[in-house]
Amino acid sequence: MFDYGPLFADPFRQSVRAHVDRIAAEEGIEIEYIKKPKGYRKEDRIREIVARRGGHPGLVHIFIGDGAVLVVPTVA
Repeated sequence: MFDYGPLFADPFRQSVRAHVDRIAAEEGIEIEYIKKPKGYRKEDRIREIVARRGGHPGLVHIFIGDGAVLVVPTVA
């Protein structure tokens, strides 16, 4: 039996990644790849970024790990 999961999911993965790349470019924010998500404090990283950019509404940051994307907006 063949594993069709990757063949089926790959076009969707590529589409989502292209969309995330486009949003990041439009908003002028970076996409940060997290190699080891265990123990990584995303909250602390977001505090650093908000302290630097200010607390105005808008997209703050995008984290990408193996198989997951986390987009962090600010709350107005």
